[in-house]
Amino acid sequence: MPNLQVLALARNHLSGAVLALIFYNASANDGSSLRIVQLEQNQFTKLGSPPQGQHLSAALEVLNLKENGLVRSFTAWLTNASGLIVLDISGNALASSLPPEIGWLSSL
Repeated sequence: MPNLQVLALARNHLSGAVLALIFYNASANDGSSLRIVQLEQNQFTKLGSPPQGQHLSAALEVLNLKENGLVRSFTAWLTNASGLIVLDISGNALASSLPPEIGWLSSL
């Protein structure tokens, strides 16, 4: 779905892991257009690991994971989301603090 810009699946009682694959392109040349991901108020417990050999989409601007059941450590690969403007992880029970690399996201 190369033209998908908004993925809104809030309040759907989804659970398990959020697949990191949705944030990645098969190669650096792919033009993924996914800009907004709204997954708030579900029952996700973790973010999956990124697929090997793929690149985080620079188009991602908004990631809302508010009020899920995230309990693991903050996923460091998210600090590579250079276009991220909004990251909402409030209302979860993350087991660690945010990594210092979060400061690399100058648009937050």
